Amino acid sequence: EDIQYLQNTAEGNAYVLHHVALRMKEGQSPGPELRTEIREAFASYLENVVLVRWDSDLLEFLMQVSVVDEFTLELAEMISGNLHVTALLEQAGEAGNFITQEDGTYRLRPVLIDALRNRALKLYGRERVKDFKYNAALYYEMHDEVVPALRLFEECGKTERIKNLLIRNARMNPGNGHYYELRRYYFNMDEREIEDSPVLMAGMSMLHSMLMDDEKSEYWYEKLKAFATNAKGGVRREALSRLAYLDIGLPHRGSRDVLEIIKNIPALLFDKGNRLPEFSVTSNLPSTMNGGKDFCHWSPDDTKLAKTVGPLVERVLGSYGKGLVKAALGESYYEKGEDNYEVMSLLTRAQVEAGQGGTMEIAFAAVGVRVRLALLQGDSPAARELLASFEQSVRENRAVQLLPNIQALRCRLALYEGDMDMVERWMKTAPDEDREFCSLERYRYLTKVRCYLANRAYTKAQALLEKLRYYAEQTDRPYIRMETGLLSAITKERVGGPWQEELAIVLKEVERYRFLRLITEEGAAVWPLFQREKKALQEAGTLNKDWLRRLLAEAEEVARRYPLYLKKRAAVAADFKGVALTIL
Repeated sequence: EDIQYLQNTAEGNAYVLHHVALRMKEGQSPGPELRTEIREAFASYLENVVLVRWDSDLLEFLMQVSVVDEFTLELAEMISGNLHVTALLEQAGEAGNFITQEDGTYRLRPVLIDALRNRALKLYGRERVKDFKYNAALYYEMHDEVVPALRLFEECGKTERIKNLLIRNARMNPGNGHYYELRRYYFNMDEREIEDSPVLMAGMSMLHSMLMDDEKSEYWYEKLKAFATNAKGGVRREALSRLAYLDIGLPHRGSRDVLEIIKNIPALLFDKGNRLPEFSVTSNLPSTMNGGKDFCHWSPDDTKLAKTVGPLVERVLGSYGKGLVKAALGESYYEKGEDNYEVMSLLTRAQVEAGQGGTMEIAFAAVGVRVRLALLQGDSPAARELLASFEQSVRENRAVQLLPNIQALRCRLALYEGDMDMVERWMKTAPDEDREFCSLERYRYLTKVRCYLANRAYTKAQALLEKLRYYAEQTDRPYIRMETGLLSAITKERVGGPWQEELAIVLKEVERYRFLRLITEEGAAVWPLFQREKKALQEAGTLNKDWLRRLLAEAEEVARRYPLYLKKRAAVAADFKGVALTIL
């Protein structure tokens, strides 16, 4: 075990191994405590023995850029003010193996960063180091990288810059902004400072709603409402547009009244010279029906709503409305198992419209359902290719906020194909629900539940499902409530608990919307439950017979196409050698 620990942590570093050997002679064992001691000792060795041998211009440059963990050429120039960065990086590459480069981003080994920071503090002093950090913060601010910019401004003590950045971030919708990551900064602001800005008040209302603190959210909503009553001119218009934005977007209010609110908005926007703030209906999820809000209750009248209020919705939402109606209609048709050609046609046109002055978020909603459709039809290679192509476009357009959910969708494809290596890699990047539960991560949490089921971690799966169920109830989200109920029934059936009643409740609600795919996509995971309950469901007569027949037939077909879905791997290729693999 000691050797294995060293192999994983020492990275072949002779200094580390020598230090460990000496400590083991004294009776110590390798572990986190000894590792920290060695890291500090090695950093000191680098600082006092290695760094002093380098050319002064190289050492000075590396000390300056060590205020950040990674950097590009442009950022390095901004921090150091040096125009010869490329030559210095070449020199650094010749001096040792402590610097790596990938896709234009350079990284120093962490222990070297420690040594460089220690030496910079001694050589430059605290105030000069703050100047380098300030330069880096300005670079991040110019490139809309709010989180590192705020951290560095805080370390420099630039409070006014922090406030300006928080206002700028609050102008963005929750999908693009960093509300959750920056909550500490928002909560640390003086209440009087927040009350001076309608943007900050709206941001606080949205943040508390995302954290499922309805009372605090409504508190800031009322503060903003009172502010708007007394304000004048452009400030009043800003406040009124923020109120309209919150009326539509606050998660805890659900989506029942959204249509009436949208109908009243044109007068506010177009007659009085106001405009709606940046708004996203997807929250970066591959869905419009189950994105920023739940619109399941619109599905029964989808075609009628698309024709009557669709143009109005697109007009109100501006760029975020381009392609929205077709994407939503295509998804609604898909969920109800309607004509595949019509579904594909609507989604493809939605993607094209979104690409013509619209947003990548709406395009992702259309692509996400197209991927599901290809998978359902048994063409998983086409689903993978479509997703890979869209990811490349996302990277080219720098819509990086979509990447986490794109990776989660790729993990779901891997689950259907039984690629547990890919699943294990994704799980290393998945959000930790035990450390903190963030409602914005709901799509990745639901992916993680499926990974838990595939790995037979049923207790973890059920614990996460209960958190998601609570979130769905608090924010009136029927789709997630039905999805968690179904996954919960699957989990309980696998551990031998009572699951029949939960499945019956889910089926009754899903049938009310005439949805199919929410159930049938679970294929091999849900089919064992249907095999046991099929006769009882047919004889009970509580579900529409035609709907139930279609549901059972499609679930069986998906189970046959993807038999490995949510099944734990029994063996890997490495377990079999040459001839055995040939025979298999």
